[in-house]
Amino acid sequence: MIPKIHSHGQTIQIGTNCIAPMLFSSTRRQLSVEDDQTETLAKYQKLLEDNPRSSLANYRIAELLFNQRKYHASAIACRLALRGDGHPSWTKVWSHVQLGKIFDMTGQRDRAVMQYQFAVETNDNTRGAVDEARELLIKPYEWPVTP
Repeated sequence: MIPKIHSHGQTIQIGTNCIAPMLFSSTRRQLSVEDDQTETLAKYQKLLEDNPRSSLANYRIAELLFNQRKYHASAIACRLALRGDGHPSWTKVWSHVQLGKIFDMTGQRDRAVMQYQFAVETNDNTRGAVDEARELLIKPYEWPVTP
């Protein structure tokens, strides 16, 4: 069975016959970014066709959805990554960090702290994951301010 993620009235089916979210924008730059995101989503959905338990593909989809602020859908993809094949191994630590950020952004600090603690317990500091989790245990995640 191919997992489906529902987010704000949109269905994103991960795997065969995927339905990418319809994104509306008013500028060409936004359309270009959204086209890139749709292409990226399609790329990872193709990986899931080949390996439905791909932790990497599910994690990358979670990142993409998080950046679109589709927190519920991103959390589902993170959980699929955690239950997946575990390759590469860093997907575990970063999925916990990502879930923590989602919980911080949705006002669930207790759940965020638990995810950051899980990340620290992995002892996998790939690309500074444990360091980031420790920082987020002290100060909740906030969207970076862009100029």
